[in-house]
Amino acid sequence: MGSSTVYHLMRADNSLKVCLIEKDPLYEHASSMLSMANVRVQFGLKENIQISQYTLDCLEGFAEEMEVDGEKPDIGHRKEGNLFVVDEQGEAESLRSLELQKSLGCKVEWWSPRQIVERYPLYDPGPYVGGTFGTEDGYLDPYAVVMGYKKRPFHYRNGRIDPCGKING
Repeated sequence: MGSSTVYHLMRADNSLKVCLIEKDPLYEHASSMLSMANVRVQFGLKENIQISQYTLDCLEGFAEEMEVDGEKPDIGHRKEGNLFVVDEQGEAESLRSLELQKSLGCKVEWWSPRQIVERYPLYDPGPYVGGTFGTEDGYLDPYAVVMGYKKRPFHYRNGRIDPCGKING
C-alpha cells in the first residue's frame, strides 16, 4: 500500500518530496503477501465498485507502467471470474447489487442454478436460487505487484529505500 501511494503521489506531482516508512520493509509479515489477492467488482456499495474498477484499469497496464530497464513485472493477473451463489433470503439484495454493478459498466451476470451446474458440474444447487458471476474478476500475485511498485517509484527519482528499525514516538 505504501509503495503504491508513493508512486501515485509522485506521478501526480513529481516535485513532491515523499518519505515512505514501512514497519516491515521486507514484507515478511505482510498479510497481503499471503492472500489469494482476489480482485472483484461484485460489491453493493458504489464506492467499492469504483475502487475495484480503478484497480482493474491499473492492472491492465501494470507491466508497461512499472517497466524498469526493459524488465516488466509479471503479476500473474488472471481473469477467471468469481461466482457468488445466492439463496432466497439474499436474492433481492444480490439483484440490487447486480443492477448497480451493471449501471457502472461492470461485466456481471445472473446465473440460474442450471447455468451454474453447466459450468460447474459438481455444484449442488441445494437451497440456492442462482448466483452472480463477474467475468472480469480474478486474482494476481500480490508480491509481484508490491515489488513492481516498490522498484518503480524511486528508480528515476534518485531516491532510496533504507531499511531501518522501529520508529517510536
